[in-house]
Amino acid sequence: MTAPISEGVHGTPELNGVSLNDFSTASNVKRTDYLSWDEYFMSLAFLSAMRSKDPITQVGVCIINSEKKIVAVGYNGMPVGLSDDEMPWTKGLDDPLQNKHLYVCHAELNAVLNKNSADVKNCTLYSTLFPCNECAKVIIQCGIKEVVYFSDAKINKPQYNAAKIMFAKAGVKTTYVLSLITCVNLCHLPFYEIVSSVYHMAPSSMSSSIQQDGTHGGYLSQLMKRQRNKVAPPKVYWASTTRF
Repeated sequence: MTAPISEGVHGTPELNGVSLNDFSTASNVKRTDYLSWDEYFMSLAFLSAMRSKDPITQVGVCIINSEKKIVAVGYNGMPVGLSDDEMPWTKGLDDPLQNKHLYVCHAELNAVLNKNSADVKNCTLYSTLFPCNECAKVIIQCGIKEVVYFSDAKINKPQYNAAKIMFAKAGVKTTYVLSLITCVNLCHLPFYEIVSSVYHMAPSSMSSSIQQDGTHGGYLSQLMKRQRNKVAPPKVYWASTTRF
């Protein structure tokens, strides 16, 4: 039988004579190396990307609401009912009907369509790659308020510049997040392939204080080389996500 909670001398609740307000002991200390919210949700986006059958670019998305609850995940792939073994996965061929871009559903679209809530209004979307113009339209129309992305490798292409323009005019916040903890925590085959498919060098304004070898690219190249050779990843000395 559980002992009743009583009132202490100073009016504080007690259980078996021990104040329930006094937990400040040396052994009662929480972990400090846990994932930040950004690292957690971006990790889930990368994990989703691992489901993609695309041999060239694997993209993952995680959508959360204002309470930081996950309402949707998605990755790029063929529409439901189409065989992944029969549809084209190449691009740049002379025959446009053999180009994957005419068929593939992007991760953002799949996530929105597969949501487990009534809507995604005022939600935040985490994506391994900056959205294209078509996905930007979907994001804006759904009322998503922020896009957090890991890579903007294709930002110089018109469709991604158009997305950036639309986000700015529609008031959708875009946030670049560099999380090397994400890379290390999910560092197992085929993660290095997925990171390399969406990876882009961090902005030049990025502080060198969060880099171990002087360049984010140098670290990631080393990480991917070690992973291909099935060698343990190099030790990481930073522990936080950097937002830009």
